[in-house]
Amino acid sequence: MNIIELYEKLSFGKSELQDLTDEKRRTIENRLLEINSTHTDTTIATDLVEVLKNHPNEFLFVINTREWYNFFTQTNYGQDQFPFHYNMATNNDKMQEFVELYLKSSLVFLANQSIEQNQFEGLAKLLENKSFIPKKVVDSWNNQAMVKMDYALARIDNSINQLAAIGFIKNRYFYDFLSHFKSIELDEKIRLLSFRMEKIFKRNSRLVVAHETFFALSYYQPFEQDLRDILQRNRSKVEFKKANVSSNESGRGFVVKFLISIISLVGVGLFLYRISQSSFFSKDVVSDKNKSEQEPVLDRYYTNMKPKVDSLNKYLADYDQSSCLNLHYLDTLKTGDNPFKFLFNNDSYGKESTGIVIYNQSGYDVVLFEKAVQFDSIKMPQQAIFVRSKQSIELTTLGEVSNRVFSVYTGKKMATFHAKGELPIVYKNSVEEPRFKELASNSKSLLSKDYFLNNDLYITSENGTVVLNSKSLVEFTMPSK
Repeated sequence: MNIIELYEKLSFGKSELQDLTDEKRRTIENRLLEINSTHTDTTIATDLVEVLKNHPNEFLFVINTREWYNFFTQTNYGQDQFPFHYNMATNNDKMQEFVELYLKSSLVFLANQSIEQNQFEGLAKLLENKSFIPKKVVDSWNNQAMVKMDYALARIDNSINQLAAIGFIKNRYFYDFLSHFKSIELDEKIRLLSFRMEKIFKRNSRLVVAHETFFALSYYQPFEQDLRDILQRNRSKVEFKKANVSSNESGRGFVVKFLISIISLVGVGLFLYRISQSSFFSKDVVSDKNKSEQEPVLDRYYTNMKPKVDSLNKYLADYDQSSCLNLHYLDTLKTGDNPFKFLFNNDSYGKESTGIVIYNQSGYDVVLFEKAVQFDSIKMPQQAIFVRSKQSIELTTLGEVSNRVFSVYTGKKMATFHAKGELPIVYKNSVEEPRFKELASNSKSLLSKDYFLNNDLYITSENGTVVLNSKSLVEFTMPSK
């Protein structure tokens, strides 16, 4: 039991607690005393009294917010039971503290149960106030959701295996839930799921699971606009198919009878003709089918993501240093910060400790770019880690370190500025990506290489050149075809 369930047991009307006066607090405490002897965990009762005194605003928010109240009480009250919209006089830190102290154990238990049972609606609703939930809890949900995605993809190729076990792919709330963790890497998983369902749909456009999955997928809010267009197009495709089937159903009987009579006359001749032509066309048909059903993962990376990364690298280390317009230094950056807003600003995953320490002993500041290796050759941008000169930091990654590679960007005076004859790389609200105003002599070369890190990394410099030293430092190379 938690304090919200206990409040539910007190049987107050939902409209009775819009504020917490001393009189109302005494009323609740007296009701607690009445039921305490036989029906209430004394610790929970003590917590509720403490909350009423020390966290009234946070408690009132939960009591008056349908999604939160229903989740923690495991009830299903309608919106009419919550007639007042509570304008909470609190902030994110206070709300997280409240949840951490009094609701975390119930939150974790109920959330794990919901994810295991593929019930995502309640969690998706809670995440509309994502900033109120402790970060470690949110990270855990995200990791569990990604496991679900990988589990589903492993069972969908040219057909769907164990459909009952992956029924959540037809659940729109699963994608509402995922949308709160959207990232480039998650977009790729959604894209792959969509592509595989398209192949299945082409072979059997009447398949109900394909229709339901396309419809559900359209609720995912992707990081990339082109994926949004694909998901909406697939939904429109099945909606048109359904409408078209319905409108033609009434006239189908007559058409079928007519066609049967025609087919019966020409069937034998058509059969013989196909036999004579099959050997001529078979090789071309197989070849065309293989070409049209290639999964787009590798090709898409080299036609879309790789140029983005290459453009960023050129922007960072290959510009006219003699002209820096609209210069604005980022003097407040600290070791561990991520100054980048676009490709390398993926904060949706929980970070994993690696035990690897980055020692920047050089005279230059450093940015470590983390990339996830997929399908042995695809490097998906993850995060950037800023390390000031003469400082160190333990490396925490957004996934298993053995599946990550890193490139190093070095220089001095991180800033935003325009260089002559170039277009700036900007994010939302015209926020420019930063870069070093002064570069180490080998910045461009270092940035072009990726390394696996298995041990501590020591970064030194001499005569303007930065050197990387680490036991078993391995450069990433493309696998041979």
